[in-house]
Amino acid sequence: MKKSVLRYTTDSPDATVKLIGVVMFAAGVYVTIHTSYFGIVLLVLGFIPFILARQVEFDLYGGLYRAGYSIAGNLIAEEKPFPGVDCLYLKKNRYTRTMQSRGSSTTTHTYCFDGFIQLSDGVKFAVVQEADKAKALQKLQQMAKDLEVEVRDLTR
Repeated sequence: MKKSVLRYTTDSPDATVKLIGVVMFAAGVYVTIHTSYFGIVLLVLGFIPFILARQVEFDLYGGLYRAGYSIAGNLIAEEKPFPGVDCLYLKKNRYTRTMQSRGSSTTTHTYCFDGFIQLSDGVKFAVVQEADKAKALQKLQQMAKDLEVEVRDLTR
């Protein structure tokens, strides 16, 4: 039997944000030990990057979808009518980052494979971002199997 609710994690905080969370949590422990209520706030804020993720959820039988942030597994988003999925597609995108200092400027270019779900009403969601094309296609093909749609490879 096919699942009625499909939930996909599209993005979660990267390692840098999680490292900042660890530092805030440690600072919160230190400040709390030294009798300050501010330490409790730091403890809570330091824990958030580990329980936060961006997700999209499709209720196939209810005819609804939600896209938003999930905190500890609870999706916070507005329900909208689900028009159906038109297709899933994979694109190759080039990202440019320029770093400047007093005497020099360095520009780096990276390529990333981004996967999207396009709904029948034209709404698009980014669901996959991988540096490796095979990994991105594998994730998209699993979603396509669940949603019973095709995957278009636009990277050629």
